[in-house]
Amino acid sequence: MPAIRYDLTDSRRIEQGVTWNWDLGIVGEDGTLLDLSSGYTARMSVSNKKGGATEYLEVTNSDSITLQEADSDGINMAIELTPTNTDLITAKKAYHVLELVETGADTDRLFEGCVEVALDTPEV
Repeated sequence: MPAIRYDLTDSRRIEQGVTWNWDLGIVGEDGTLLDLSSGYTARMSVSNKKGGATEYLEVTNSDSITLQEADSDGINMAIELTPTNTDLITAKKAYHVLELVETGADTDRLFEGCVEVALDTPEV
């Protein structure tokens, strides 16, 4: 399935040096929420541009992505970038890709799009 274009701008922008969260409800082809608690891995990368060689950040369900059975709010994937993570993004504009892999199946690119970054610049 093709990725959904979702730009992380305005209220969803990433602020450098600040914790950033994105809670998602991922559904299957039948439209029901997936149980991501086992049998799945996830990866989010932020690079300088689409297909760019400069990757600022990569997080997975081993560190910053939580995969779970959907909670009462319909959330089954939660991404939390720590201040250390967001400090790695050193440009005002970047590009993100979020992928989900079911064990033994192909990788699904869920979302991709531009990222607006509010750089942490020291006051003069």
